[in-house]
Amino acid sequence: MPLTPQTDLARYIQEKCGENVCLCYWCQKCTAGCPVAEHFDLMPSQVLRAAQFGQKEFILNSKTVWLCAACEACSTRCRQGIDITRVMDVLKIMAQREGIEPSVRTVPMFYKSGLRRIKLFGRVYELELMRNFIYGGFSPASWISGGCSLAICPWP
Repeated sequence: MPLTPQTDLARYIQEKCGENVCLCYWCQKCTAGCPVAEHFDLMPSQVLRAAQFGQKEFILNSKTVWLCAACEACSTRCRQGIDITRVMDVLKIMAQREGIEPSVRTVPMFYKSGLRRIKLFGRVYELELMRNFIYGGFSPASWISGGCSLAICPWP
């Protein structure tokens, strides 16, 4: 018997990316494999559980959606084959469309800077991206003071 989403949020996620969050039975392998989980306020398994219960505001106002590295370690480890990275992308887009301010304000600016480089040059030159990001007024220290202890810095 297939599981069908019982909340509007779970249905919305399945409609947008094809992932059924109701398949998650909370084994927490996704959380165990996440390299940036220590910086999250909600673990990947908690995001899926909250989505199952329709706690949209709770998820969209968390730092987790914005700090997800999209490395797909969680998706690779998922026993049910849920692509959690796609779910996080849907939640990120949903937050932007609903006008919810990112909990970590520098992350969207970093994404926009990278996408601008891809539009202009067809690729991302990481050193230039970091230089522009840091000298554009966003130092690694501002990541920390912005409520995030995750600092991306090319030097120790």
